[in-house]
Amino acid sequence: MLAEQDGIASKGQVTDVLGRTGVALETPGADGVGHRLVIDEGTAELLQYEVTQNGQPLLRVALAQTGWTDRLGERPEK
Repeated sequence: MLAEQDGIASKGQVTDVLGRTGVALETPGADGVGHRLVIDEGTAELLQYEVTQNGQPLLRVALAQTGWTDRLGERPEK
């Protein structure tokens, strides 16, 4: 559904910096700055987030683990 939104382009399957496979979704931005999400196709989990300029990464954040908790400051159970 996200890939069908105006201004978002699916770039197909990619591998994130942790070696996981996901689908890349990109949005172009002003001055060549864009955003890229790498999403696990099976679970819809965000694997990696990037800010790029002219196709080159400026910032890359890989999410190694995510979870839920009931309180701020509390770590999710594994």
